Amino acid sequence: MRKPNNRVWAELKKELVRSSNLVWVAALLIWLVLSTSRYSHWHSLSHHLLHSTWLSGTHNTQLTHRHHSQNSASLSSSNASASWVPELKGTFTDANQRTQFKGLQDGINVHREYDYDDDDMEVNSTRSSHQDNELALVAPDLHQAPHQHSAGTTLENVVYLHNSDSEERANVMHIHNLSQVVETVKEQSTFETTSSQYLYKFQNAEARGSPSKSCATVEEMGRVAVSSYADSTLRVRKRIKAYFRQNGASHVRELPAKEFCQRGFVFGRAAEDGLGNDIYKILTAAGLSIMLNRSLIVAEHGSANPAYFGLAGHVRLPFGDYLRYSNETFSLSEVKRLWVKHDCAGEYQRPLTMIVDDFQRPTRTKVFCEDWAKWRHPIIWFKGTTDSNGLQFFLKNQHRIMRELALVLFGDPSKPSSRPNVFGELFKAFISPMPVIEEAVNWALQGRPDPDVAVHMRMLNSRSRAALYAVCSCIRTVLKDLSQSNLFPQVVIVSDTPLVIKHIKGQLEGFAQVSHFDYKFFMDSHHNLSKVMTGNYFQPPEKRVKDWGAMPRWVAIVDMFLAARAKVAVISGANRRVGTTYAQLLASLAAATRTVDKTQGAIPFKFYSSFQTSLLAEGLAGQRGWGHVWRRFAGHLSCKNQSGQCAETPLLPYAWWDGPWQSPAPRDVQRMLAYGIRLSEAGHVEEASLPKTCMSRKAPLEIVQLMLPSCKRLKLCRQ
Repeated sequence: MRKPNNRVWAELKKELVRSSNLVWVAALLIWLVLSTSRYSHWHSLSHHLLHSTWLSGTHNTQLTHRHHSQNSASLSSSNASASWVPELKGTFTDANQRTQFKGLQDGINVHREYDYDDDDMEVNSTRSSHQDNELALVAPDLHQAPHQHSAGTTLENVVYLHNSDSEERANVMHIHNLSQVVETVKEQSTFETTSSQYLYKFQNAEARGSPSKSCATVEEMGRVAVSSYADSTLRVRKRIKAYFRQNGASHVRELPAKEFCQRGFVFGRAAEDGLGNDIYKILTAAGLSIMLNRSLIVAEHGSANPAYFGLAGHVRLPFGDYLRYSNETFSLSEVKRLWVKHDCAGEYQRPLTMIVDDFQRPTRTKVFCEDWAKWRHPIIWFKGTTDSNGLQFFLKNQHRIMRELALVLFGDPSKPSSRPNVFGELFKAFISPMPVIEEAVNWALQGRPDPDVAVHMRMLNSRSRAALYAVCSCIRTVLKDLSQSNLFPQVVIVSDTPLVIKHIKGQLEGFAQVSHFDYKFFMDSHHNLSKVMTGNYFQPPEKRVKDWGAMPRWVAIVDMFLAARAKVAVISGANRRVGTTYAQLLASLAAATRTVDKTQGAIPFKFYSSFQTSLLAEGLAGQRGWGHVWRRFAGHLSCKNQSGQCAETPLLPYAWWDGPWQSPAPRDVQRMLAYGIRLSEAGHVEEASLPKTCMSRKAPLEIVQLMLPSCKRLKLCRQ
């Protein structure tokens, strides 16, 4: 018999070994893909159901802290008896992830959350190494159609377990103190119809096997972040009127000496930098004065100098050539004059001091740590509040009284319907345009009625066609409902880049009548203009031309009050950042002007954001401005690679991450850490660490001794 060739045999062995290795590698890859897809499916599915509960009207899914836990009533049977469940157990099975509910009455269809405190719940679990910090979902089999579920276990049955177990072991959850749970459920048994319908549509899509939802689009975020604000706004308006009666300047300046000298003030100062940022500084001071029951000082130029006295009749207020401040506000020179007149520093032993808290110095500010209501300094200056965040940070102050004062003014950040249009109401109450601005606004309207819609385009000299097409699409969407009652709606456009207005006019020709304020034509058509309305007056500094545009700065003030005449909506568009502080303020002012009692039947005013596709490639992470309206939605719950959208937008920007679909970006976590606030990935505040942080910050705030003019200089010396 012929012996085999040794060389051939060696080659054959190599081929067999190589083939065997390839088979093993292929098998390993298939196993990894299947394992990853299985885990990802359930992980993303849990995120979807966790956040889609917001769409049903349930206002909080944060289960890790007593303050955040909420209970919501059933969508379909809000009047269910308290005896519906003596004991509830949710169980994971390793076979098909279904939920087994025990103790449910037949026919009751529930969608509820519970107060998951350590005192109210026991969790027996065996944790897998890769799921220690996850929220496990216990839900019915989503692949069944709704009618296939047994009684009491439809798609609305959603329960969550804190800290998941492995799929091979069952989790058992016992909920105690049910009487307390049910009482809370009864109190929250009303939901908005639109949200309920949206949830039903959402769940049916899941049942049909559509991709699970672990993130949201901007429009989806807007639907749940915006709610009816009329009732809460009218409540704030009423409170502002009551504030004027007790703390307005017309009342306080007439008080007897002893009583006047015991009064407190809040100092609001703007340096005529960015219009939106500076108006927020003054409105923040106004809001703080309401919270602390103090009077408001609108600071003159130069009044930050302790030696400032001012000249009678020559007070220069921020943007004072164009803005008029309420007679219920003080100037610092008037307060100093009254302090001398009543001899507060001498007879009543109360020197005029000012305590300064700089919000832009995170390691020094006491916004979280001290009870400001106990401060006895005559004047408080909350410095550097260039957006809506400063005042809302008191919602997390470690002192209960400060949290409650902020809550009364701003509502609960986890309940959109409780959040009023605070800054719009403050703007309307404290600030109004000078006659020269009113004249320019009326000239721009050319005798036409107030516009239906106002559009703000912040383009920074860009001519991005994508941004312009997106905003035109948004305008058409908003105006569709108006076309039945108004055949030719009015649209006004304001922009830092006037060249874009011509393009928008062309896109809307025949669909709407478009107007804007042409400041050059305005100046040419008026021969006796005030010098404050001329082309060379109030020019922007050179370093700001790209940001603000090359126009005189008074044009932006005319544009703001022109856009605030809008009757139905304001739309914010941009080549980069949407919903800037300027856009927020003109929208909130317009809404405050149109907000009336429901009995008057007015159309609800709305604020929209226009996004082109390029702005949403990374979701909302590209909206980097700290005070911009979408900043609190920029985290991992914002879907990437979204298409262009026209999203409803909150009039009161969120300052925390307590609301629906909100999540912090990594840079937000780091920024809050500088303030001493620890955030989880979901945006939960670790409140237990706050007292320790506050104790470590022992540096005192700056206290300024203000110099007073002599009584002889003021001719106020007592005989």
